[in-house]
Amino acid sequence: MRRDDQPVLSAEDQAEADRTEYVLDRGALTLGMALIRAVIRHPRSLLRALSAGRRSGPGAARCAR
Repeated sequence: MRRDDQPVLSAEDQAEADRTEYVLDRGALTLGMALIRAVIRHPRSLLRALSAGRRSGPGAARCAR
């Protein structure tokens, strides 16, 4: 998720923004390292997630919008 440039208006939204980890702000190297750690630490979970994504098909992301 990438940080939004628009100002946060409510206190509730600000609290959520403070808890959010903006992974795209960290760069490709950090994302790659996180993927490698996930493969090493939780290989079965990662394979199940990839399998579920593949079963949902290529149109699933378009339908969710």
